[in-house]
Amino acid sequence: MSESYNYLIKKYIDYELLDENLNKKISPKSNWDPFIYPSLSSGDNIKFCGVCETAYNKYHLLIKSGTKRPEILWSHLRCGCLWSEYFQKKVKNLNSNVKFIDK
Repeated sequence: MSESYNYLIKKYIDYELLDENLNKKISPKSNWDPFIYPSLSSGDNIKFCGVCETAYNKYHLLIKSGTKRPEILWSHLRCGCLWSEYFQKKVKNLNSNVKFIDK
């Protein structure tokens, strides 16, 4: 299973959209469409957030160029974006000491 698929399954269980047996549930907790579920058979059919993915890609390019900034502007820090935590973890893999700021 892919890293993103495993991430989605964990998020969906955390938000009570799937139970531990991966049965679908409806939950008022989610901030995204609860009728779109991750599917291993058809690939990761929930698209990455463009804002979070772009922020990660820009930071990755900075790291590759030798620039290691201590902070990164992260506009989806507190908005409930499904993919924010996923890309924050990827940034932390590049620089474990980075701080995420929203202003």
